[in-house]
Amino acid sequence: MRGGNMYKRYFMVTAIAIMLSTITCYASRPILQTGGVQKFNLGFSYDKISASSWVASGSAAAGIIVAYDASKHKVNVYDLVGKKISKFGETGMLPGQFIAPTGISIDDKGNIYIADQRIPRIRVYNSKGQMVKELAPSNEVLGWQDIAIVNNIIVVTPDIYSAMNNNAGVYVMENNTVHRMCTSCTGKVAIEGASGNVVMLRQYKVNDTTMSIMLRSGRQLGRFDYSNNWIRSDISTYKQWIFVTNAGQKLVEIYDQNAQYQGVLYDGRVTGQIPIAAIPINDKLYIVHHSGDVYIYSIKIDG
Repeated sequence: MRGGNMYKRYFMVTAIAIMLSTITCYASRPILQTGGVQKFNLGFSYDKISASSWVASGSAAAGIIVAYDASKHKVNVYDLVGKKISKFGETGMLPGQFIAPTGISIDDKGNIYIADQRIPRIRVYNSKGQMVKELAPSNEVLGWQDIAIVNNIIVVTPDIYSAMNNNAGVYVMENNTVHRMCTSCTGKVAIEGASGNVVMLRQYKVNDTTMSIMLRSGRQLGRFDYSNNWIRSDISTYKQWIFVTNAGQKLVEIYDQNAQYQGVLYDGRVTGQIPIAAIPINDKLYIVHHSGDVYIYSIKIDG
């Protein structure tokens, strides 16, 4: 009898410990305020066939949102309330032309960096569409999949075809130098905004979709399996959290910098929308949907 009570107490204590650990894990995390949601439309919907070109980005410092319309090969620039400022681009490989952009990032000056899977150089434009410069992180890479910028740090990943031909990796451009890390991977990438010291990567290998969290030195801090189709996903950061947009499941999910799942931030199954990107700007979250609708939520920290 005593043994039975002892086991009961053991299981109760264990259950309470698990509950407390769960509460601790989720005690402080971002949530969206559902009241007073602002909305605007990009003026186009995303092409279902060109899932890899479901790209959008934003910059608080520059005060702009940028989205690519694959059906017209146009980069569209908006202010933070949705007013269109400019659009530029056409099909082709010359400056001002695009084939298959799959990554866009914006620096603090409002320059727009385009990663195109079929163009060997990263091209940089101002918000009016005038080309500012070109970057060549590697002469061996035929195209680029994604790009992220914080301060003077630029991180790019090669297109899948280059990655399969011994050019995989994360290319970090900093202080006029380029170094390559994680030489077996490519995918969606983001930089932790506060220090710029941590790279979050959607890692690609054959039959393996994961996310890694690494220092710029290449040392891995955390990793977890991610079964969603990586092409239909996006990744961004907000303070110490990582937002993963899972278009296949219509979710925006939260992870911490230890690669621990922290719950669902946004559920498109409730709104009837397919989110393709979640763009944190200050304490607002711009959720871009496949339909072209953009919802602007206020973010607060729960707990």
